[in-house]
Amino acid sequence: MEMQIAHPRRYLPADDPPDVDQLAAWMKQIAGAPWWHEVLKLELPLGSFKNWYSGSPLGKAKIAEVKARVDEWWARVMQACARAEFASLGQSLYNASKTRARPSADTADSYFFTLVVEDGLPVDEARKLYQDMMAAAFESHCSLIDLTDPKDPLEPIKSRFPGDTWGPTFDKMVADGYESASRYILDIADQNLRDRGGNRQRQRQYRQHQLFPRAGRDHRKPNPA
Repeated sequence: MEMQIAHPRRYLPADDPPDVDQLAAWMKQIAGAPWWHEVLKLELPLGSFKNWYSGSPLGKAKIAEVKARVDEWWARVMQACARAEFASLGQSLYNASKTRARPSADTADSYFFTLVVEDGLPVDEARKLYQDMMAAAFESHCSLIDLTDPKDPLEPIKSRFPGDTWGPTFDKMVADGYESASRYILDIADQNLRDRGGNRQRQRQYRQHQLFPRAGRDHRKPNPA
């Protein structure tokens, strides 16, 4: 269950809800018709919904209702997943930074070096992101997402860290030149200074597929639903 709490997206369908002709098949990956009927609070009778779920035709207006309710539900689920994984990422980055004996690709230094130096995220925005991420990781309790009523799984708790720990920690990381960042990342950055764009695609592919594949390119803090 610990992995499901930290990485809930891995336990859900890989794709977003499809068009109506494939929607029932997609929904069956998650639950049966009675569950969906109750969760979506559909107006059409359960019997009609079950028939459609089994392959029988359904009126366009009723199908549109199902599709709209599923899309709205899925958006809430994805927002909850983003919050849980935001906290999980913060914890992973912090722990790696504290335990790695030498520069590594999975440290906070590597992550924020990539955002600030390579992607051009302003330092003040990166600082705020770091503070929010660490607060989510260490000043919140993350619960298992309830798919019957998906909402922000993070609940504030008393921090075990004194005062404003995260701002000064970020400032020191920047002042120290991201010393725990992966040598690979730093070497590629140096090469790019010598040969603008020469390794840009290779660098981005490495970052996206090897470092933080779930972090993607969205550096903004996920907001509660």
